[in-house]
Amino acid sequence: MVYILPVFMIIVAYFSGRLPEVLFKVNKKNHIPVNRGETCLNGMFLLFVIWDILALAASYLGLGFTLIVRIYAAVMGVILIVSNIILYRKRKPQKWYTDIIVPRIFLLAAVVFLLQIALIFCIAPDISEDNIKVSVLTIISDGRLHITDPGTGISEGYRVNLLGRIPELDSFYAMLAYLTDFKTEELLYRSFPVLVLMLSYMAYGMWADLLCDKTEEGKRKKSILYVVIGTLNICGSISTSGIYYYQMHCGFRPEVIIFSVFVPYTAYLCYRIFRDRDHVCIAYLVLTYIASLGMTSMISGFIPLIVVTMISAVIIIWSDVALKHGWIRNAKTGDER
Repeated sequence: MVYILPVFMIIVAYFSGRLPEVLFKVNKKNHIPVNRGETCLNGMFLLFVIWDILALAASYLGLGFTLIVRIYAAVMGVILIVSNIILYRKRKPQKWYTDIIVPRIFLLAAVVFLLQIALIFCIAPDISEDNIKVSVLTIISDGRLHITDPGTGISEGYRVNLLGRIPELDSFYAMLAYLTDFKTEELLYRSFPVLVLMLSYMAYGMWADLLCDKTEEGKRKKSILYVVIGTLNICGSISTSGIYYYQMHCGFRPEVIIFSVFVPYTAYLCYRIFRDRDHVCIAYLVLTYIASLGMTSMISGFIPLIVVTMISAVIIIWSDVALKHGWIRNAKTGDER
């Protein structure tokens, strides 16, 4: 079960993200239609926020860990059932396979992606100065959330600091370990890094969709981008201080999730908000902020996302003003002349 967890979580995340899109008619009016990658990302963030709420409530109410896991599993089951019922009633039969164009280089991109997954299973994870496993095992051993401080072993007076790090990523891992028969090491060092890699590809894939059209040439350029990203990840072991090294060796760490998934997606949402005037993406951006609060400390997660938002907003607004006043010229104008 632990090795099929990435696929299972992607499926649940897709239906979790698809449900609010259908209920609130996200694809209507002025909103640009979301792709499946964006749906999965929003669904994954939503699942994590739901767990945050349940876990914090269980911590302050003193509820058992097993009970809260069962409640969360029931919530996921309800989401899957309701989403499938709604989507089945709204389905539009179509021959989806008639317009698929698969460039040859896409096969190379797929091979590079599979090679990254193989390397995650083969290389030794970097667990230096890491206490996530200890935190997960502590939660499972206690049978309750946030009773014992995993760093000191002290249980009396230990409370979650809402102004610091809300350690719900640890409890999220503990919940997944419970659902996968307590395969903690396989979950942390093999399975979940594969899931993070998939989410990272989805985040960068939305930029690829933004920059490349749907023609055969556009898909070829998109495939080249995937190959470049995969090659950088594979070669990341050359330097132990780069994000690509951490992507392959430490995919379970919250900082890696923030900078490989949250940061590119936040920048993408800023483009959609400030350039395309897509106000629905404001809700997605707020969801991203909230999800980051339970991922790691504010200094390592929330604040960097705020900085990315501010920088992206300044760049996009300035470029719009510069184009309007003729300070810079776009590529199309240059080609036409």
